[in-house]
Amino acid sequence: MKWLRKFMYDKYGMDQLNMALLWGGIILSLFSWLIPNHLIRLLIMYIPLVLCLFRMLSKNYEARRRENDAFVLKIYPWQKKWSKFMARLKGSRTHKYFKCPNCKRELRVPRGKGKIEITCPRCSVKFDAKS
Repeated sequence: MKWLRKFMYDKYGMDQLNMALLWGGIILSLFSWLIPNHLIRLLIMYIPLVLCLFRMLSKNYEARRRENDAFVLKIYPWQKKWSKFMARLKGSRTHKYFKCPNCKRELRVPRGKGKIEITCPRCSVKFDAKS
C-alpha cells in the first residue's frame, strides 16, 4: 500500500467530476450490449474511464480544479433538487407539505393534527388545511 501512496503523491486524485466519469463509465459498460457495433461499443464504454484515469493521474492541479468547479456549478441545481426531493420523501411519513397561496413557499406541518390554521412565516398569510 505504501507504493500506491508514493505513486499518487503528486497526482491530482479523485473529485466530483472523476466520480461522475467513473460511474458513467460503469453504467455505460453495463448497458453496452444494447449497441450492436463492437468498435463503437468499446469507444463509448471506455472514453469516460480513460478520461477519469487521465484526470486522476494528472499533475496540472489548476486545470483539473477549474474543470471540477465548472462541473459542480452545472450539477449543483440538480443536486439541490434531488436532496430536497429525498428530504421530502423521508419526512412524508411524519409531516405534510403545503404551499403558501400568497408567496408559494413550501411549508411543513406535522401529520395527524386534523384541520389546522397554518401561518406562513415569510408573508404572515393564514390559511386552513387538513394535516
